Amino acid sequence: MIYFKNFGLILVYLILILYSLEFLTLIFLKKEYNFNQLSFDELRKIKVDEYSKDNFFEKRTRIENFLEDKDDFDLKPVFRYSNFYFNKFDKDNKIKNFIQNKKKLIPFRGPFNSNVLGSNEDGIREIMFNDMFGFKNENYIYQNQIDLMVIGDSFAEGVPFGNDFHVAKLINNKTDFNALNYGVSATGPLLSLAIIREYGEYFNPKDIFYLFYEGNDLTDMMHEKDTFLINYLEDDNFKQNLIENTQQLNDFFQEYEKIFYEIINTNKKNSSIVNNKEVKKNSKKFIGKIKDFFELNNLKELLLVESVYNRTEIDYDMFKNILFKMQTHTTSWGGNLHFVYLPSWIRYNNKISLANFRHQKKIKKIVLELNINYIDLVEQFKQNRMDNINSFHLGLYGHYKKKGYELVASEIINQIKK
Repeated sequence: MIYFKNFGLILVYLILILYSLEFLTLIFLKKEYNFNQLSFDELRKIKVDEYSKDNFFEKRTRIENFLEDKDDFDLKPVFRYSNFYFNKFDKDNKIKNFIQNKKKLIPFRGPFNSNVLGSNEDGIREIMFNDMFGFKNENYIYQNQIDLMVIGDSFAEGVPFGNDFHVAKLINNKTDFNALNYGVSATGPLLSLAIIREYGEYFNPKDIFYLFYEGNDLTDMMHEKDTFLINYLEDDNFKQNLIENTQQLNDFFQEYEKIFYEIINTNKKNSSIVNNKEVKKNSKKFIGKIKDFFELNNLKELLLVESVYNRTEIDYDMFKNILFKMQTHTTSWGGNLHFVYLPSWIRYNNKISLANFRHQKKIKKIVLELNINYIDLVEQFKQNRMDNINSFHLGLYGHYKKKGYELVASEIINQIKK
């Protein structure tokens, strides 16, 4: 009886200690931006208002901008495969249902030979040109042998800049190498494997540089595994032959454009689409704050148990298998696969806890076990004193400023010159 009483007291003391520590971490170990206190949209609005006092900043939403400028610049709605599972404007899942019903011959990016609208993180929403295969290159790039490909998500694509400024373009400008940009925003490792299968095997570049973004590529992979992209992992013979089926893909884009306008018309009265988005109010943030406290999330983050920003269960075996197949395909034509590890904004937002990067050691171990060249840009950013202010637009979560992309390109150039 005494044993159980003592055990109960110990348990009570332990709980009190844990929640006292949680309270202390909440009070003293503050992040630069705490999204339980201020939503990203609210913070961005404050930063944009400050910046636009002395500088031009495009404040129209992407949809407003598209509808007002589409005739003047012959704009087409951009398609990325991530539209399948990540389109917050498509509340009725029209795009998702359209793609699911297609079963096969689903492009990764497009439309072909078209002008599309970019984002406005730096205040200017640039017009981009999609090449003959739907990616962010000029068509003349295909007139010569392709020396290397840059693949990955929006950081490989070069968001928010246009065709004149992305990693592959910087390599082309500074070397004699002929580099392709095959980055696709909001996608993960499975899509990159699919790109190697569909396009890498066609162009046979000597080098493929896979830009891995620590902020969300693994969580994107967990989204992708529930889509048809899993076929590229599970079946070594699976291929859509996208290059040979241009006409069918053009038909796809025409259907997609019709659905795009249907969504716009359906949501025209919805201020979250046509007008600037309203900020989310405080009740949800307060509930989230209470939930974080009772789940000891600040303490978990400090002790490297769990990242507040990334609580998705990650399948590292799947990730290793994807990299293995990426490497196998690349070496089959005598090419070399390089893994480029990119630092995220969160690394600089939370200046005390390293929990957000507990994946990094696991990832590096996997890459090295597969004998893939591992390029760590975290160290390069550190040496160049890059942080959230001089690396990211407005100092907020998003994509690199030009200096960040220049660092990535410079390191790749150093690698290929070895």
